[in-house]
Amino acid sequence: MTDIAVFACTLMITIVMIVYFVSRKVIQKSQSSVFLTIMVNLAITVFVDIVSNYIEHMGNVTGPLFAIQYATQLIFFITHSMLPAQFAMYVVLVNGAGINRKTSFYLPIIPLAITELFVITNPFTGFIFRYNEFHDYVRGPLIWIPYLSAAFYMIVSTIFIIRYKKAISRTTYLMLWFYFGLSLLGVIIQALIMELKVELFFESISVLGVLLTIENEDDFMDPTTKVYNRKAFVRDNVRLIETNHKYAVVAVTLTNVRLFVRILGYDTVSKAVSQIVTFLRSTGGNCITYRTSTGHFAVIYMYDDESEVDEAARKIEEKFKDGWILDNLRLDFNVVIRVARVPEDLDSSALLLDLVEETVEVEESGVTVMTGDKIGYFARRALIEKELKEAVALDGFEVYYQPIWNTDTKTFDCCEALVRLKESELGYIGPDDFISIAERCGLIESIGYFVFEQVCILLSRPDVLSSSLQRVDINLSLYQLLVGDVPAKFKEIVHKYGVDPKRIILEITETAQLNGNVTINNAIADLREIGFEFSLDDYGTGYSNLTYVHDMNFRSIKTDKSLLKSDVASKIILSDSIRMMRTLGMDVIQEGVETEEQLELAVKYGANYIQGFYFSRPLPEEKFVRFLEKNKPEK
Repeated sequence: MTDIAVFACTLMITIVMIVYFVSRKVIQKSQSSVFLTIMVNLAITVFVDIVSNYIEHMGNVTGPLFAIQYATQLIFFITHSMLPAQFAMYVVLVNGAGINRKTSFYLPIIPLAITELFVITNPFTGFIFRYNEFHDYVRGPLIWIPYLSAAFYMIVSTIFIIRYKKAISRTTYLMLWFYFGLSLLGVIIQALIMELKVELFFESISVLGVLLTIENEDDFMDPTTKVYNRKAFVRDNVRLIETNHKYAVVAVTLTNVRLFVRILGYDTVSKAVSQIVTFLRSTGGNCITYRTSTGHFAVIYMYDDESEVDEAARKIEEKFKDGWILDNLRLDFNVVIRVARVPEDLDSSALLLDLVEETVEVEESGVTVMTGDKIGYFARRALIEKELKEAVALDGFEVYYQPIWNTDTKTFDCCEALVRLKESELGYIGPDDFISIAERCGLIESIGYFVFEQVCILLSRPDVLSSSLQRVDINLSLYQLLVGDVPAKFKEIVHKYGVDPKRIILEITETAQLNGNVTINNAIADLREIGFEFSLDDYGTGYSNLTYVHDMNFRSIKTDKSLLKSDVASKIILSDSIRMMRTLGMDVIQEGVETEEQLELAVKYGANYIQGFYFSRPLPEEKFVRFLEKNKPEK
């Protein structure tokens, strides 16, 4: 009766696994459904094996008991023959190869179908097994067929585990081998020692291992909405891309969700978010929903027809336009919906994560839908980032200088240093494009140090020292001040080239989310102590305000070219701004001057420095030095 005790333990383990799995699993994926069928199949197989073996231990039985014994043995072969095929199906779903590819299962299912046909017809043929006149179990002449079928599916599983290793995590890869190896070990032991009926026990332990690792998705679940999280989104895109799937991702970003949290409270907004998640899960037949952060959601659609994705996006758009009703309260979220097809629009998990978690700094009102070329920006941004990394490594930047005219001394005693990419396979990439990307990917520090050192080299040149040039304005990204030790590094560089820090003006643009940051304020104070002065760039746009201007004690203010308009309102704003800044003792640099009319307007309103194409475009170092020599004032 030892074998029955082992079977009983195996059955208890399997039942506990099923209860545990069903009680805590929110099944969104087909792999989980297949895994559940594996456990149910195993439970049935163990149960009928217990019944069959118990009756066998009773001795020579006849009548109804023998019929039950035969039936349970038949069911055992039916269910047990399915397990290798189910495991093979589970493997191709775990690594993504079999997701949404129904036709790919037709051919591999043939061995199982043939095996089951022989088993089901066994009462008439006796090919698989039979009972002799003493009702003892006897193997049939074709008993090798179930084993051959199992071998086929083991080979298929092995191929898919090895072939798509990159599509799964290391833990998943090892656990699939654990399942495979332990199950095979049980088969070998029982084949060699018939009395040790441990095959099903080993299979149950291997299933338990998979349950506690691959199917344990606590780290992949959002605790509030009970859907998959950011980590799961990355994982699933990796396996789908590695297995060459075509699918779509619809990203939904709520741009004003934090405003509702402040007004209504977290609990109320959480209820609304749960409604949104429930709705998103209903927008497609074969889809998986994710919540990657507070106001960022994504849905992966495995479509047969591309129109299904368009229809799903239309449903989402219309629902958000209708608003969300919660406890008699209507919530109108501002939302950006981005639709990307993989791999046509985007072809990497990193780009897809960018698509979902793109921060909308300027809030879009209502519902905005982005597709096609607008989505292509993410791919281009990735290419630019790659070029920037190569440029940092291979000295691929160059500093240009744009002269600035002093209206009082009638000299070019100032200039602005501007960084440029020397070459690019993408064509011309302007600073407006690559600076923000450099800030985002952490390259701005290296670029900033390069520009600063090149400026110090320029200022230390004898021919520049004898020219009219007194100072150089350098753009300083506030993001630079968040990493490294900029004050110490800048101090080291000016000492290296013997440059007076007062000859360098650091231009900053106010950034709302960084304003008031303690690290930045401390770095600015340290730079002032060294001797650097500051200028405010792009005044008249963005977040610039008078309180910020006053508190920062800027040496100069650069008024944006957008104020150089001929309408009355722009003239009033420009004249009042310049007069106020000059009264406060600051220099005013009017940028973007391209025509004589603009020059006269800026001078008329009191700007004492002029910058723009009217005098010169930005020039590489040698051309700029020749420009200074050519425009050197007479003694």
